[in-house]
Amino acid sequence: MRLERDIRPQLWEAVSNTYTSKNYTHAIVDAMHYLSELMREKTGFEGDGSQLIGHALGGDNPRLRVNKLQTESEKSVQRGLVQLLAGMYSVVRNPRHHDHPNVIEDTQNTADAIIGFIDYLVGVLDQSTEPFTLQVFVERVLDSYFVKSEEYAELLVSEIPPKRHLDTLIELYRLKRHDISDNLKFVFSAIFKRLDSNQLNDFCGVVSDELKTTTDEVTIRLNLKLMEPEFWSQISTISRLRIEHILIESIEQGEMNEKAIIRGALGTWARDYLSFFTDSSKEKVAWALLRALEHHSETKRRYILHYFTSQFQYVMQSEYMIERLITRVAKLIEEKDEYVLFHIYEATFPADWTEKLKSKVQHLRNDEGKLLWPKEWDMNEIPF
Repeated sequence: MRLERDIRPQLWEAVSNTYTSKNYTHAIVDAMHYLSELMREKTGFEGDGSQLIGHALGGDNPRLRVNKLQTESEKSVQRGLVQLLAGMYSVVRNPRHHDHPNVIEDTQNTADAIIGFIDYLVGVLDQSTEPFTLQVFVERVLDSYFVKSEEYAELLVSEIPPKRHLDTLIELYRLKRHDISDNLKFVFSAIFKRLDSNQLNDFCGVVSDELKTTTDEVTIRLNLKLMEPEFWSQISTISRLRIEHILIESIEQGEMNEKAIIRGALGTWARDYLSFFTDSSKEKVAWALLRALEHHSETKRRYILHYFTSQFQYVMQSEYMIERLITRVAKLIEEKDEYVLFHIYEATFPADWTEKLKSKVQHLRNDEGKLLWPKEWDMNEIPF
């Protein structure tokens, strides 16, 4: 038997150094290590020995299947392979392990026979099918019967081997489009929970590369929809500043009538991200919001009040800005615009802002003589 010719090149590469050095026992251990690494690579599981075998091939829903597992005969073959592999660890690898007290000295013939059989097992595993494949997973996300819920997405994502989370996320990201964005949002959220810091940084790098150059509004909206706002700070600074600039321009152009947005639709996607903007962008947003509130155009004020009232507190950084905002809000309340009143009453302001506003509007009454403010000025009840 010529081992170099008769076994798979990858397995030969794993054992060649020790085998050609006539360290046959170590070569056998190297072959078993290759077998273990193959199962780890295919399943994403980092265990060893019987634990690894059980996770990869055992149970009712094994990670690797040597057949369809539908008939009792097929299930018997699967169980037999589990037992065979367990025996290889117990009989072949463990007695030859470097820290085992009973050192075995193997001949070339023994090494040829055992490594040759390991090559056979490698062939069986190479032909095994994985319940998870990226192509099939993508098809399930694109499924017209995808259930748009956190529960369904969590169950779906739980089938991804841990080592495949990042690859799956990047593949779905590259396939993103508007008509499946809701499906992707649920799946992205479920995968994000499973990424470690390095994987998250790698994914944010992919997003950063796209945001450096894209001018397509649909692409920008999809990125903001699929990302989690708290990860915005991990996008490269140059990409963040560029996209923040585009969003601020849209906010500055924003207008809304009684029924719908006239201009500035893209800017509304900034709402959940404002608290994570760079400091320089926050200041620009604050001025944009103030100018729109102070503008004579009702459509500009409606746009800001409808989408950004709850975000004032995250971008107004100076006392001058806060005072100017409160003065303007008080003026709008005094003008008795029902649209303005509704959104101001529903807003969330810091307690000290509320106190300042209270001092400006607590005396105002409507045409029936009732206070414009619909609730008592009790700090526990004030909607601001």
